[in-house]
Amino acid sequence: MSKVEIDRYSLILNVLDGRLSISEFSVLIQKSYRQSQRIIKRASLLGAYGVKRKESISLPHNKTSHLLKEQVVDLLRTKYRHYNLTHFRESLYENEGIKIGKNILYRWAKEYALIKYPKRRKGPKLLHMRPRMSQEGMMIQLDGSLHVWYGKLTSTLIAGIDDATSKILWAEFFDSENSVNCLSVMRSITEKYGIANCYYVDQAGHFGKINEEQTSTQVGRALSELGVKLILATRPESKGRVERLFRTLQDRLIAELNRNCILTKEEANNFLKTLFIPRFNTRFGHEPRVKASSFCEPPSSSKLDKIFCLKFERTVTKTNLISFDAKRYMIQGHQSFANRSVTVRVSINGKIDFSIGDEELDVILYEKTRSHNHYSSLPLHMQLSN
Repeated sequence: MSKVEIDRYSLILNVLDGRLSISEFSVLIQKSYRQSQRIIKRASLLGAYGVKRKESISLPHNKTSHLLKEQVVDLLRTKYRHYNLTHFRESLYENEGIKIGKNILYRWAKEYALIKYPKRRKGPKLLHMRPRMSQEGMMIQLDGSLHVWYGKLTSTLIAGIDDATSKILWAEFFDSENSVNCLSVMRSITEKYGIANCYYVDQAGHFGKINEEQTSTQVGRALSELGVKLILATRPESKGRVERLFRTLQDRLIAELNRNCILTKEEANNFLKTLFIPRFNTRFGHEPRVKASSFCEPPSSSKLDKIFCLKFERTVTKTNLISFDAKRYMIQGHQSFANRSVTVRVSINGKIDFSIGDEELDVILYEKTRSHNHYSSLPLHMQLSN
């Protein structure tokens, strides 16, 4: 019984004991006087079950008998224990005169762990090679690879490769593959080459899932604001060019990093961008079928900063305070912004900005001191430096 039904039954008991009238009962349960009489009469005959709807009390007309279920399960365990489900269902009808649907039989067998044979695996599916895009900038395949690239600790290399030319547009070492680092690589590609038509990525959490909206993730939202489509691959082979890229890099790049005694992330990134990528693109790059580039002119650097960042929505309190990341920030000035929606932007380098529409807000960190019973405020740049 639900809480509503329990409360209703306690009210009925008060009516039956004379402590509550039917009229008062009908007001409390928001039913008519006549309907209240019927509910009280049914509860007096059936007890607590009287307050439940008739539809929930009666069984479905097509519900299988529990005795039939026990009989079928027992036969599958004993007499027909070596039969598969299809053979058992056929023999059950021919020999026992019991006709039962295959879905419910499978459900019972699975419930009691009586499925004899696992599902047969299909043979490898033939994959058809997708032709390259015709123009540079039409599609960028982007992925990350966790590996021991330099030194003795693992690091993540995030790289973007052009589908038409197989050239590395940008690659950089990070501690991990997350939204901020992927946005950093995409911003570098956009600033250097322009706005691409689409990005081809896997279904990692920071990219999203196929059945979700593109704007459900920070990466998808940033690309959507830029007018770039995000395509999610259903299998690794779909983005085979970037997968094969990492296989080549794990063979060639690691050897060159070790030969040059590179042990830090800063040295590895500098070697990668200044020496390795230009040589790699010369050696493995292809000429596109169409010479014209599909890249569009990128916006200004300040505009890119507002797009390739983390964005969150917060509501201003009555005291002009904004709660974000377990901290509270106060809007400066005498104007009240109570109950207004504020956009919080966290840039790739960690800087935090607050705005309402296109209006930037002057905000300071606001926290309670430990030694006093009043509040003190700190400038926002001091909080960021910590």
